Amino acid sequence: MNSGTAGPGILPAAAAFLGGVAALLFQTLMFRQAGIAFGVSQWAGALTLAGFMAGLGIGNLLAATRGTRIRRLLRAYILVECGVAVGGIMLILLFPGLANVIGSWLSPLRDVPLALNLARFGIALGLFALPVV
Repeated sequence: MNSGTAGPGILPAAAAFLGGVAALLFQTLMFRQAGIAFGVSQWAGALTLAGFMAGLGIGNLLAATRGTRIRRLLRAYILVECGVAVGGIMLILLFPGLANVIGSWLSPLRDVPLALNLARFGIALGLFALPVV
């Protein structure tokens, strides 16, 4: 029977829970920011989701290839989550200013829809994937 004290599994569970909450929060905020920069459309949703999935995939690849070298996994996980939080906050705060810069970069491509959409995709994928990795 549990004596009321938290077991050793509470810290990892709390870290995972808070990381998931933060990820959902950032995904929602990034979707709104993508709508400002790229227009509210299926593109904004697709770019946000693709960026998150790419970031998660890259992060998992790094964890799988380098995770065996880490001695204190919980500490490393918490530090990575803090880095993700800082990167996400910076992106959310900087994104409104980036909208004008991105618009000026993409304006020469406005008559070439395929090139414009590929450039939008590449820029957004890079921006959204960075904080998630």
